[in-house]
Amino acid sequence: MAPSLLRDPVAPSAAASAGDPAPTGIASLVDATPTTRDRYVDFLRALSILVVVLWHWVFSITQWTDDGSLAMPNPINTIPGLWAATWVLQIMPVFFFVGGYANLAAYDATEARGQGDRAFLVSRLRRLLKPVGVFVALWAIGDTVARLVLPD
Repeated sequence: MAPSLLRDPVAPSAAASAGDPAPTGIASLVDATPTTRDRYVDFLRALSILVVVLWHWVFSITQWTDDGSLAMPNPINTIPGLWAATWVLQIMPVFFFVGGYANLAAYDATEARGQGDRAFLVSRLRRLLKPVGVFVALWAIGDTVARLVLPD
């Protein structure tokens, strides 16, 4: 058995185990969070997601050109100093490190409940495939409607 990074991966807080309704505010959300959860890792997850979204937004300046076509110029060579920011804000290693930590924590929690690798894999696949299924279904509906309504 691999050593656990968590002290007690399945110990819920008092509020979460009392069967209370879902938290409605920040304070109740904090109270419902297990005491063993590493809040610094949560902070790093949120920060890395925010930086990834912001960087994609900064580098996705799509605009119409004079000839009527869409262009997405790279702002690094036109905005002074932006190249330096790309070196400072290399967030992807943090993003992957924190994701690996979260997967290990989930795996440790699965083992602590007495379940095996199969239960871990099934729960991970369910978490991934549900939103993917919704996305694919909506995309298929939108594509079908667009093909029926829009001219070639």
